[in-house]
Amino acid sequence: MFLPLFLPWLDTSPYPYISGKHRPMFKVVWWIFVADFIALTILGKLPPTGLFAWMGFVTSLIYFGFFAALPIISKIEKKKVATGGGR
Repeated sequence: MFLPLFLPWLDTSPYPYISGKHRPMFKVVWWIFVADFIALTILGKLPPTGLFAWMGFVTSLIYFGFFAALPIISKIEKKKVATGGGR
């Protein structure tokens, strides 16, 4: 619940407010995060039995994995910007 409050410290990209225009890796991960959020919303409505419980567990891991991967993605993209790679 409080994890989004730490986003300013997790995202250390040189382009933090450009919404993915210069960040292709972040853009892909962002849309996976959005799809995962929708899946979690749907699975939260269903009873947690059998397959739905496992799907909820996996989508929860993906949700928290987004926040864990954010500093790594920022470092990779910062390195590409510094070296001029990816153009």
